[in-house]
Amino acid sequence: MSFSGGDLSALIWQTQPVSLVQSGETLFVVARTAEFNKHLEGMDHLDKDDFAIEIEGTWDEEYQAKESEGQVAAAESATRVTCAKYHLVYYRGQGGKLTKSENPR
Repeated sequence: MSFSGGDLSALIWQTQPVSLVQSGETLFVVARTAEFNKHLEGMDHLDKDDFAIEIEGTWDEEYQAKESEGQVAAAESATRVTCAKYHLVYYRGQGGKLTKSENPR
């Protein structure tokens, strides 16, 4: 399964701009962009807390909307939608090959 909303919101506080999740044979990678970093500029701790709640809420809302398609599909969709909305790049792959996930239409 892909990232959770909490995994994505953790990028707000992490010093490393990239986060990895290995699930079975699949590697999932998400990375901050200049746009995401710019949004964080000037935020205090409370602002960052609110932003984290917003990111997690976006992920949860999409997950719940797609849950009938199964947990894996719902998590994938929620991750793609959240990454697109908040200017994060998202890759997934196997066997050492990653493919950038396109933004949902």
